[in-house]
Amino acid sequence: MIDKVSNTIIMKEKADFISLNSGLISSKLENDFTRSDTENNLQILLFYDTRIDDLPEIKFELLMRNTPIIHENNYESSIKIIFHIARMIDEANYSEDGKERLRNKLRLYTKYFGYDNNDLFKNKQFVRLIEKS
Repeated sequence: MIDKVSNTIIMKEKADFISLNSGLISSKLENDFTRSDTENNLQILLFYDTRIDDLPEIKFELLMRNTPIIHENNYESSIKIIFHIARMIDEANYSEDGKERLRNKLRLYTKYFGYDNNDLFKNKQFVRLIEKS
């Protein structure tokens, strides 16, 4: 079992990876041909307490450019990725307690994404749109 400090370092590394590659990953999530594999790879990346360097196949698959890049790397793209996985969890056949634990883990990643005040305003709009859907 890893300690809390190591877990925080691992989460920060993964959040940085997502933030730096959020445009490509978001684009893959919107593509019908790459969505399923990307979702599976993201689940492994986000929920396993393993350093990103110990997951080279996952890292390679997420970075492989087999789809046009539609989005740029930014806070909004990073948040979209987290919300996409959160929606998957809500639709999954997990217990309510299990869903809550996974959503809480996803929330922790968001605190490591770099942002400015404009990003926060856009994020509020994005969250409102998701809630109305």
